[in-house]
Amino acid sequence: MGGSSYGRMSMADRNPTAVPSLVDTTRRAPSVRPTKFLIAAGIVIGTAVALIAGMLLVHLHHEATTQTRQTLSSLDIVLAEQTERSLDEVDITLKDTLALLLKQHGQASAQNIHALYGGRAVTRLLRAEYGGMPQLASIALFDARGRLVNSSDDNAPANLDISFRSYFQHMRDNRTSAPFISEPVKFQTTGMPAIVMVRRLEAPDGSFAGIISGAIPLDYFTNLYRDIYLGPGTAVSLFARNGLLLARYPSLPAVGTNVADRVSFPQVLAHRATGVIHSTGHILGKPLFIATHALSDLPLAVNVIMTDKRAYAVWRSEFIGVTIALTVILGMITLLTVLGLRHFASYVNLAEARLETTRATEARARAEAMTQAKSRFLANMSHELRTPLNAIIGFSEIIETAMFGPLQQRYREYARDIRSSGAHLLEIVNDILDISKAEANALKVGREPLDVAAIIAEVGRIVRAQAERAKINFDTRLDPDLPPVIGDKTRFRQILINLVSNALKFTPAGGSVTVSARKAAKHMVIEVKDTGIGMAEENIPAALRPFEQLDNSTARKYGGAGLGLPLTKHLVELLGGRFSITSAVDKGTTVVIEFECQRHAA
Repeated sequence: MGGSSYGRMSMADRNPTAVPSLVDTTRRAPSVRPTKFLIAAGIVIGTAVALIAGMLLVHLHHEATTQTRQTLSSLDIVLAEQTERSLDEVDITLKDTLALLLKQHGQASAQNIHALYGGRAVTRLLRAEYGGMPQLASIALFDARGRLVNSSDDNAPANLDISFRSYFQHMRDNRTSAPFISEPVKFQTTGMPAIVMVRRLEAPDGSFAGIISGAIPLDYFTNLYRDIYLGPGTAVSLFARNGLLLARYPSLPAVGTNVADRVSFPQVLAHRATGVIHSTGHILGKPLFIATHALSDLPLAVNVIMTDKRAYAVWRSEFIGVTIALTVILGMITLLTVLGLRHFASYVNLAEARLETTRATEARARAEAMTQAKSRFLANMSHELRTPLNAIIGFSEIIETAMFGPLQQRYREYARDIRSSGAHLLEIVNDILDISKAEANALKVGREPLDVAAIIAEVGRIVRAQAERAKINFDTRLDPDLPPVIGDKTRFRQILINLVSNALKFTPAGGSVTVSARKAAKHMVIEVKDTGIGMAEENIPAALRPFEQLDNSTARKYGGAGLGLPLTKHLVELLGGRFSITSAVDKGTTVVIEFECQRHAA
């Protein structure tokens, strides 16, 4: 366009009579066409930048929602499996106790249950069976009228009567071989809140003879859920499937009440065993995500919640950042447009003034004056227009190259689009002005001497039934006179249970799982070896990362949330031990943990 104007000026040099036509054309071209074009270009680019920012925020919000659902679902599965495993251990203990009672003292009836099961020998048996299990506070026997027959707890009152309890009435009125979980109750002696698992005792003629009960402290579930607590804005709860809230961390006054009319998950459980829903939050009074997973063998469910405030915390920070960046970019585009308009107006006014004052002069003098005006304009515009445009291009390049943190490829493409649009606007300005182109972020553990052999034997008793059901040969190989190691008994047992359960899970029927322990120099070396499906060496790092699962159909069919090995490794290292794993596909896996033995004083 500039070339066209100066072409006319050259003709005016040869034809002075064409001067009025030259003045009119020059006045219209810079003041009308470039002004409208610059305004339109600014609006188009500003709109494009705003749309890109909006699409980015929508995508980030969707990703935050998806990540929240995946995290809650995976954690809920892990907690449900741990809860079910703990309750299964209590039920196994109750069944084993009943079997020993029948074997050693015979089958009691409502008339002779006190005579058969009321002695000190039965008391010792009850203590031996419940001892060492953190989820079991006591085992007790009650007759057909709800009166205490015997208990592992010396503080249990002799005249204790539970006939008014709903769990006693349920077992009395229903002939069933299945266990029953009670509502939360408080012990009369200690005031300790607990839930009670009960089994029915039957007389030789099949009539009701009483119950055997195991008291499970609610503190056990509180501590269990606290260990994998995600922080403020989240909570873990244990529900009966009818909506009775049994336990929760953090605790609420609603524990022990039926909240089915205030929660949404019973609708989920009515259709499938697991699910993640979004609720308005009838209990907490705020919107939240709820992940629910039902236990397979008991009418219970575990749910994990996360408030919207916690779920979208990162997204809100991203929203603020994108909004600030968008405001800056739009402000710069607006400033650029205003400066362009002002300079175009200045250019027109200057040209008009010079043309009016030099209209009577010769054509060559007018041409030189216009040339000087153009030169001054170009000198000003090269600084005033190129500087903000280069800033837009520079900021977009920073985003495109992810200089301040990683970005997905799509975001880089958006930034590349912004940069391309800015460069395109710069080319338009360069064409109008006929100038050069521009350059374009605790667990607390105890410390005590541990009897490794005893703990391995205890773990063996816990998992042996699981191994027998799976038709897997479970064996232990312990060196004699193993020295104690220093650690936390509960965490040490959890480590071994996790490793053995994991080995049993991935070992087909007919295979074997072996736990061995030996002293090597100043360390205790414990191995858990299986003949299961194994995994490729390159997949081991992924198996040790939280919530990750191996991407092959053979491994994925066994389910799980991918937290077992990572959590176990963390606990081993927290206790000062070393953790290593070797595996081969279809040959099995061997996990080795090492702990320092207790040092004896000289």
